[in-house]
Amino acid sequence: ESGARDAQAAILDARSGQVLALAASGTFDASNPNTISPNVPIDPPVMSAFEPGSVQKAITFAAALQLGVITPQTVISVPNSIEMGGVTISDAWWHPTEQFTATGVLAESSNVGTLLIAQRIGEQRWYEFEQRFGVGTRTGIDLPGESSGYLPPLSTWSASTFANLPFGQGESMTVLQLASIYQTIANGGVRVPPRIVKSITPAGGTTEPSARPDGIRVVTPQTAQTVKTMLESVTLPGGTGVKAAIPGYRVAGKTGTAQQPDPNHGGRYSSTMNWDTFAGIVPADDPQFVVAIMVDNPAHGLEGGDVAAPLFHEIATYEVQHARIPPTGSLSTHVPLQVCDAVTRRDSPSTVC
Repeated sequence: ESGARDAQAAILDARSGQVLALAASGTFDASNPNTISPNVPIDPPVMSAFEPGSVQKAITFAAALQLGVITPQTVISVPNSIEMGGVTISDAWWHPTEQFTATGVLAESSNVGTLLIAQRIGEQRWYEFEQRFGVGTRTGIDLPGESSGYLPPLSTWSASTFANLPFGQGESMTVLQLASIYQTIANGGVRVPPRIVKSITPAGGTTEPSARPDGIRVVTPQTAQTVKTMLESVTLPGGTGVKAAIPGYRVAGKTGTAQQPDPNHGGRYSSTMNWDTFAGIVPADDPQFVVAIMVDNPAHGLEGGDVAAPLFHEIATYEVQHARIPPTGSLSTHVPLQVCDAVTRRDSPSTVC
């Protein structure tokens, strides 16, 4: 429907990291191996890396919360654009300088606000949190051909590198790696390497569960809980991911839109070709499933909130209904996305004046 080249999805058990599903539209007919093309990855969610865009901001905010440089209520004065590393970074929509809460920066997906927060973290510490979450490293899943994605080594950064990485440009990951990042948040800050094999039954033998890898503590339970609550604001009115919302259930997630390099213009970022993403946790108040979505270059310049978020909604709705998880209502209280000052007044349900 979106006219995209491809779409991929990964579903993980929020606690164990067990892979529940991997899917891609542009693969091959498994019943006819002769249709396999050497130019098409056999398992794109594991083998094909892409630039994630703003869905990656969950790491930036987790790092900032863990280090104590923000709280969800921290007010940040966000201009429409800033100069950083010799380049100008602007938000995706025009606005005057506005007073966002940190929650609002995430919910409305302000790149400028995210960079202001990343500056509080610092390059070295931000890079270390990326590594903790597994960016640039294979998950170790028991499938062949896994891509590690790419995180530029800190020693290779130019002045402008840190002006792009905190909102998911200039690095790459697979859909499986993206799901693993959100599994870490859903699991109270413990990353469990994903596995495809749940148990093994030898011929004539007894079924034995596969050995589970040890979990890796990435952030504290409090930080994970706070990030998860902030991510719920993304799917509420005023956020970029309202199309991912499921009536009766609390959903935490993040949209993403990343520009693709254009091979016809020397690898410069294209103004028309995007990767659109969404990753989310459901139910947010008792995590059971993590769903990550990537849509490759949808038509008409559609963004993650327009394409990937509705796809998440369809998949996650099926999962909670299939698992017979009862609805628990919506988030009872939430942080306003903006506050008013003497210069700017933006009247909306998500603004406190």
